[in-house]
Amino acid sequence: KDGTYRLSDGYFGVIIRDEYEKAIGEFVKEIYKDFKVYAYFGVNFVFSEKLNKDTKVSEIYEKDDTFRSEVTVLVKESEAKEKPIEESLKKIVEKMEEAKLFGKLKMVVVHDNRFDEVGWSSDTINIDEDVVKYGIKYIWVHPISGISEVETSGIWRTK
Repeated sequence: KDGTYRLSDGYFGVIIRDEYEKAIGEFVKEIYKDFKVYAYFGVNFVFSEKLNKDTKVSEIYEKDDTFRSEVTVLVKESEAKEKPIEESLKKIVEKMEEAKLFGKLKMVVVHDNRFDEVGWSSDTINIDEDVVKYGIKYIWVHPISGISEVETSGIWRTK
């Protein structure tokens, strides 16, 4: 209208990723000692201009109530044996809800001997029995509808 430009892009996801993963990691370490956290905010996603390099994780929802994440937590099999995955997911997502960090939380139990080699872009995460113990379980936390039930993604092995 007045000739000025308003620009938005997806760079906020790059800027905030480390801090976001650290925040989720704080919740996870209350349950597990050996884990990896990976946050994903979408491909070619455009974020509100309200979210910028000065935004802290604790301010995201206050500045943009549509912001959502997809977080994957990899846990060693030996760590997960004594702690039911469903319970762990619920505990973590309750902390996320308190902190107003909304989105999807996935948990993958990885065989101990393969844990170090598995990372964010591993194609074997859901299907390779030599790497993944069971499959993927996930849960959603939403600002209006709250916390979903734990669901299974893809193949779920019980052994």
